[in-house]
Amino acid sequence: MGDSPEEHGIRAEIDGQRLSLFVDYDRPRLHKLSDDGRLEYFRRRFKLVVLDPLAVLLDEHDNPKHGADRACAVLLLWGNALMCGIEALGHFLTPSTSPNSEAFLTFVNAFMDPAWRQRPENPPPGVDSYGRWLWDSFRNGLAHGAYVKNGGFEPLGGQLFRESPAGLKVDQYALDVDFRSGVQKMHRAISQPDNYFRSTFLDRFNWTYIQGEA
Repeated sequence: MGDSPEEHGIRAEIDGQRLSLFVDYDRPRLHKLSDDGRLEYFRRRFKLVVLDPLAVLLDEHDNPKHGADRACAVLLLWGNALMCGIEALGHFLTPSTSPNSEAFLTFVNAFMDPAWRQRPENPPPGVDSYGRWLWDSFRNGLAHGAYVKNGGFEPLGGQLFRESPAGLKVDQYALDVDFRSGVQKMHRAISQPDNYFRSTFLDRFNWTYIQGEA
């Protein structure tokens, strides 16, 4: 196969551009998109590469034909992907010099449940909010050690999270709903011309998708 989007499947037509939603093949056409077209491209691409695969993984976790060991492995993979998705979105809301933790917490604090901004009762050292606990124990634990530090995923009957002697327990189903709601809130925010995050998003889109990070 070559470098033409047509050879990799056209999944969107935006501002007259036929696009595969895979950046490597679409890059020569992305500079032709309007600002709103760039937002629409990002929305469709994020659904293709993050939101839809997350739904597949969570469905696989609930598949009764798999035993507990298989389900647990799928759940941790789902959690790792979701944490990376939060951080990825945050990088489109922050300057390129911002650390990963700032990007992650910017998305959480701006678009996810306000409870993440609250101060925990008995947090691990250095943790001053539930959002930072999510970053430290879930994002970093999964990314660097393939496990959740100071907590874990557990159905809580729809409650988003709660503290326990073992750490922060997070309901994976409630988190999935919260994350998807946050994605929609972000899309609505950056679609507004006077929104603070719009210019940052467009700068990062240009730098990441059009220029190509070195």
